[in-house]
Amino acid sequence: MADAGILTNLLGTTATVTTIGQFLSGMFTVQKVQRQGTAGDISPFPFLMGTVGCALWLVYGQLKDDNMIIYCNVIGTLLNALYVLIFLRYVTNKGDLLRQIIMSCVIMTVTLALAVLNVSTSEATENLGRICILITLICCGSPMIALKHVIRTKSTETLPFPLILSMFLVCSQWWLYGILTADVYMQIPNLLGTLLSLIQLALFAVYPTNSLTSPSRPPSSAEHKYDLLKS
Repeated sequence: MADAGILTNLLGTTATVTTIGQFLSGMFTVQKVQRQGTAGDISPFPFLMGTVGCALWLVYGQLKDDNMIIYCNVIGTLLNALYVLIFLRYVTNKGDLLRQIIMSCVIMTVTLALAVLNVSTSEATENLGRICILITLICCGSPMIALKHVIRTKSTETLPFPLILSMFLVCSQWWLYGILTADVYMQIPNLLGTLLSLIQLALFAVYPTNSLTSPSRPPSSAEHKYDLLKS
């Protein structure tokens, strides 16, 4: 039992550190948007759903009195919210994103009220756990909204590789943590999240980022002379 407790704490700690690293990996996407001066085809939806998901998991962790869940989701909520605000500056249609932000806040508030008010702590934990499963699956699969664009252009340029890779590492660790703590609400979404992340990572092998969408360069002087000799 003591060994199991040590293993659980160790895995919880590494999962927390990896999760915070995953949240920080969003900076790569944000920096890319800032360099471009526009969001372009990069969607802020993963970060918006990340904010909602982390906030709900934060309350879930408080209900279960699980410090591992609480710590990482406090940081996750703050960082994802910051990323969304940065996107708000660079997206073309700011009104649409602002409406999505307001709607997400309203939905999250109503959801929490329905899940935890006027019920026992155990019932509130179960209600919120089911909701967190759904939100986590949406967060893990949200980069897939760019799937049509990826297939059409045969390039994964618009997919956030650091975010997807870190999501795989995070989900796999929290899945194991859920097994050790016998928490089915940690097991289900993180197992499925691991599988979804693997599918998205496979897209990078099928459609490299430097595929057909990379702009054609002008011929070098040597190439130009070779073409003249052939003609």
